[in-house]
Order: sequence, then structure tokens, then C-alpha cells
Amino acid sequence: MLTPTDVDTVAPQSFLLEFAPRADRADRATLLAKLDRQFPGTTSPAFEPLDLQNLGDVAGLPSLLAAVIALLGVATIVHALVSAVQRRGQDIATLKTLGFGSRQVRGMVTTQALTFAVVALVVGLPLGLALGRTAWTVAATQLSVIRQPAVPGGVLTLGALAFVLGAALVALVPGELARRVSVATALRRD
Repeated sequence: MLTPTDVDTVAPQSFLLEFAPRADRADRATLLAKLDRQFPGTTSPAFEPLDLQNLGDVAGLPSLLAAVIALLGVATIVHALVSAVQRRGQDIATLKTLGFGSRQVRGMVTTQALTFAVVALVVGLPLGLALGRTAWTVAATQLSVIRQPAVPGGVLTLGALAFVLGAALVALVPGELARRVSVATALRRD
């Protein structure tokens, strides 16, 4: 422990205090007051470094980025399904001629949407986790903070289920377009 006479021999530095886990607020306040009496004007409360404050300012950015990417994924699925229905109008008409009902046509489009969603999740989740961990490790190293990223499994599962459900819901519109394909018009062009 430093004494007031030792202050002159110590180079100006910062010292960090780590309290015992069992120390309560009153014990901490007492110790800080004692240090302030022994070394007047030399104690300061803990403060958050500016880098961590800046990181806190953008804490919502990953969630926003995830939402934008999910929206782009769903929009891609919608575009692919509408394009497939328009491009495969003759195939759909042929299937309807062979006995496909409206429900089966919509089911075909929904199956295609779910296939897109599942493939995107199978590729995207592991890749996103790996890249996210790498990016966080680099940032944490530069900020000198804990490197262990927290990846809540429940949130990942909920997000994946929401994405699959969203793909199934957006398949309703292209499914309705596929159901309305006119057999006579589509086969007349052939």
C-alpha cells in the first residue's frame, strides 16, 4: 500500500483498483474515501473509455443489419418465385391440364420458397456466425475487451423460424399468380 510519503517517488501513472467480489458498495466507498484522504485529488471514479462508448452507440446496428439482410432475403425469394411463375407458365398449365388443383399449384410454389429459405439458412447461419465471430474478435482485440462473443441460441432459432415462416407467407402471392395461370392461354402459345 502506498503512503503519502511514497507519492513523490512514484512516477505519475494510473492505478486500477479491483475490489474483492464480496465487497459491497459501502466497503468500496469507504476505501475510495480513505484513498482520497491519503492522496488528495488523485482518485477518480471509473469511467468508460471513449472506444467503448462509441461501440455502445452502435449497439443496435447488428440488429438493424440483420433485419435489412432478412428483408433482402425475403425480397429475393419473392422475386425468384414471381419470375419462376412467369417463366414456367406453360409448365404450370401442363400440370393443371394433367390434374393439378389450385392447392397443389400453390403448394408447389410454397415448396420452392421453403427450399430457398432452408438452403439460405443452412449456408448463411454458419457462415454468418463464423464471420461475426471473426469480426468481433478483431474489434475486441483492438478495444481490449472480452473476446468471447455471446451468440444466443434462442434468438438464432427464433430468427430462423421467422425467416422460414416469412418465406412461406410471401409465397402466397406468387402461389396465387401461379393458380391463376390460364391453361388455354399458356398452351395456345405453345
